[in-house]
Amino acid sequence: MDCLNKNFRYLLQAPDSDGGSTGGSSPTSSESTAEEIKAANGQKMEENRKERDEKDKTSDDQLIVINGAKIKFNAHLGEFKVLSDVPTTQDKLTGTIVEKQIPNFTFYDGFQMISLTTWLDFGNVKVQDNEVLIKKSKLPGVGKMPGNIPPETGNIEFVDSGQVNVPEKMDTQGAPLPEKKVDDTEFIYYTKEGFYLGGLEGSAKVFISTQEDYDKVKKDKKWSVLNIDDKLLKDDTKEISNYDFNYINYIVKMESGDNDLKELKCIAFASHNRSVNGKKAWKALLGTAYSSVPNKQSLKFSDNTSKSMNARKAVILVLTGAEDITKGAEYWDGTDFLAWGNSEQNPYNSLGQNKFDEYKFIEIPKDVYDSFLGANGTSTSYG
Repeated sequence: MDCLNKNFRYLLQAPDSDGGSTGGSSPTSSESTAEEIKAANGQKMEENRKERDEKDKTSDDQLIVINGAKIKFNAHLGEFKVLSDVPTTQDKLTGTIVEKQIPNFTFYDGFQMISLTTWLDFGNVKVQDNEVLIKKSKLPGVGKMPGNIPPETGNIEFVDSGQVNVPEKMDTQGAPLPEKKVDDTEFIYYTKEGFYLGGLEGSAKVFISTQEDYDKVKKDKKWSVLNIDDKLLKDDTKEISNYDFNYINYIVKMESGDNDLKELKCIAFASHNRSVNGKKAWKALLGTAYSSVPNKQSLKFSDNTSKSMNARKAVILVLTGAEDITKGAEYWDGTDFLAWGNSEQNPYNSLGQNKFDEYKFIEIPKDVYDSFLGANGTSTSYG
């Protein structure tokens, strides 16, 4: 018996209670054997899966990084931008170890790098005599959020390489429609009135929803219910990031003297008109001398004070295609024009509104003038 194969031994006839033979195999022994074999196979398959996953991960970590790759620094998410003129990979500029300047990294929540060292764990392939960056590369540095917030130390790491696998040709004739993928990623959510509902601070996307809809999904976190394309804030056809959105909100808010929604809307529409006609991104335009706001920064995304909400509401109206109340204006100085003109008698103790010296004439439509007078006083106040 000791020489018999173990599996065969389980199939031997077992003696019955009379010392004879049952005439058949033991059900208990057979079932036990099947379960053991099944368990052994399952364990082997799990080991093979883990081995494949490790190989895939190793291969993924070696992918060359290209322009637009997603990055993170501690809890801050953002994008990597290649600034050098280098050969492309998948039609995008290839990342190399020379890309270690502060402008190379943009974070969606307004986080900014202060200092950077040198890349670690880069690849052995060279592009223009510089080693390429790969997905597992990391860059130690120090950064901070705007305002009086302590700096953070950590590493810039890649969330992905920026590469995508695009098949050269796909024959879909007769193929079933793909199942719609539910995206339950959490983003940032506001009402159309500019009220902050909640969301993930580092999110790149900004959605407009309602308090009622938001409360319905907040408990179960089924964010896909809110991810409706026509509620996603876009500037022209491009999505606007949470960082750019709140940077614009801050400038619009600070350019307005009072918490006056009409004035905030005028500033928002006029500056956007200028950005479109000047072929410059809205946020980039407001970052120039076009706006005289000092210490420019992003509006705190969760600031629900009245003026902050109105500034957001004005910007949301622009981004959702509302009627332009400025009728195409690109600048604002109307109150100064009406109140002080080119007089030396003004609060700034200067030679009048400087725009009178910059332009041949200033034209203000009568309906705008009359509307202003009705809201701010009589003609004798600004005559």
